[in-house]
Amino acid sequence: MRQRVVGGLLLSSAVSMLFWIYLPGMGGGYLLDDFTSVVHFSGLAESPQSFWAYVFGERSGPFGRPVSAASFALENIFLDGSSETSKKISLGIHAFNMVLVFWLTFEILRPCLRTSPMLLALLVAIFWAFSPQKVSTVLYIVQRMAMLSALFILLALLSYFYFRTAARKHIRLVCGLLCALFILLAPFAKENGALVVPLILCLEYFVISRKPTSHTSLNLSQEFSGYMLALMILAYLLAGLLVAYGLFYGYEARPFTLQERLLTQPVALFDYISQFYYPDIAPMGVVHDDFPVVGSIAGSLKAPLAWLTLCACILLLVVSTYTKRFLLVGLSVSFFFVGHSLESGFLPLEIYFEHRNYLPSIGLALLPALFVIFLAQRIGERLVRPLCFVGLLALLPLLGSTSALVLFWSEGSLLKLHAYQNHPKSPRAVSDYALILAQLGSYEKSAELIESLSDLSRDSKSVNTFADGDVILLKVAASCLSGRGMPQAEVDRFRQVSQVEPVKFITPRLLASLAGDKSCPNIEWEYLERALDRLYFKNGTNHDASFLVFKHLAAFEATLQNCPMALKYAESALSLVEDDVDLILIKLGCFIRLQEAPEAEQTIGRLTYLGNQGKVDSRHLATFDFYKKTFLERFSSPEGK
Repeated sequence: MRQRVVGGLLLSSAVSMLFWIYLPGMGGGYLLDDFTSVVHFSGLAESPQSFWAYVFGERSGPFGRPVSAASFALENIFLDGSSETSKKISLGIHAFNMVLVFWLTFEILRPCLRTSPMLLALLVAIFWAFSPQKVSTVLYIVQRMAMLSALFILLALLSYFYFRTAARKHIRLVCGLLCALFILLAPFAKENGALVVPLILCLEYFVISRKPTSHTSLNLSQEFSGYMLALMILAYLLAGLLVAYGLFYGYEARPFTLQERLLTQPVALFDYISQFYYPDIAPMGVVHDDFPVVGSIAGSLKAPLAWLTLCACILLLVVSTYTKRFLLVGLSVSFFFVGHSLESGFLPLEIYFEHRNYLPSIGLALLPALFVIFLAQRIGERLVRPLCFVGLLALLPLLGSTSALVLFWSEGSLLKLHAYQNHPKSPRAVSDYALILAQLGSYEKSAELIESLSDLSRDSKSVNTFADGDVILLKVAASCLSGRGMPQAEVDRFRQVSQVEPVKFITPRLLASLAGDKSCPNIEWEYLERALDRLYFKNGTNHDASFLVFKHLAAFEATLQNCPMALKYAESALSLVEDDVDLILIKLGCFIRLQEAPEAEQTIGRLTYLGNQGKVDSRHLATFDFYKKTFLERFSSPEGK
């Protein structure tokens, strides 16, 4: 009892310390994907009756992520829905996950130690939760999805553990039902929650089936979990072959190939490991589009070392599996690799993000504790408490690093400056910093940085591609932010571009945002509009654009209330991707503005049909309702008929 009280007090102190370190980072506002995946939930503050439509209208990922959507929806209904509130909720989820990691680790380590298993489990939880790698997951609001997925996976693992080991039948029944519920919820928070099943099998194979208190046949449990894991590995390899032959998720939209991704991922995994055990906060953040793509094993100094580490881990896992020794080491290694198997595997995702190591790093945090157990079993358990004390002292620099990194997240421009200083070859970091300089009035320096973007894009396969037109449009944005007029000499460069796709990135979205905010009183948008019109529609040019470029140009023109041009860009985009709701809404708004009632009515019918098919997501509901109301008011009145 005394140990439990002391353990509870220490855990409470650790949670309080976690909040104390992270609270300075509650500022900083929204970033990147927050604007497309989080901000639109603010519409629920005025229309809470649309809760279910927003939750099941979320279209992120193959499953829609309704559990994560519900968390954002509820905070906008019952709280103020600000970015600061969202970050506080995410911090609370992270703190709860820390408690779950402690709980699960305690149950795993308890049979191995008679002395201080609770203290050792607490160190594992602290090591995991206070890692600087977690900062970008906790303070980047949209990554709450990753944390919620991890939360349900941890709850499922704990429920399954008690379902298999509890002495009382009714407890096993309740835990079994809870486990099924958490397994169901995990992938609907984020799709990598589907990894809960292989992780349960790993827990069964390496831990539970070795316990004499398991309430099924010991041999059957070992064999069943082993065979199921083998089948899942085969299914995983089969899915990889389907991707390789282009039958399932293609690489057409990526600047790297499947082979290059598979060669690069061991380097990325090695970096996740090294940054967890020996963190360097300088490159940490949300910008990693400059991560080098490996074309061959000898193509990078890190590649051979990464592949050797990968092979050593696989060998260790095989030895642990077949010799029935070092089983907890096998659990740690398998937890790490299974946790990374989706986002760090063969799927055509971006190469590197820190949040991908959020759940898998539990396996990494467990390994030092296993070394302590190894020493205790051979020298004596009297070493456990001194070693835990030494471990706690060793974690103090970790707390300092995390606290320093959190401060960069306290303000958006500070985070962008941090990214530029440590990722000078990242187009995203360079473009963000250039626009900050423009806001400060340094247009010349901003334009110089923007001019370097096309060269940066050509130097690396993992970065976003900036064409000549992107450079021109970014200079227009920089001129706007610095209070200047339209840089006509730069816009005239559109006449000389020779690229088939002169605009490849989503710079038109930035212009649409600036035009909508009316941040550019000195800019003559008409000059740019005419140049873009000549580029895409006149003079017999053969310039083309991607769906997203046409889409954001349509939004740009709609923001400027130039409906004829908005409709031209919208039709060009819809010829590439049919039934895009954003574009159809742009068309509807333009038809209403142009007093074209039949076209507006037809467009409303089309959107209603798409809504019945579940294709109108939560981001569009408020806009659609507003346009329908405006249509009825304008065309049902005597003046509108």
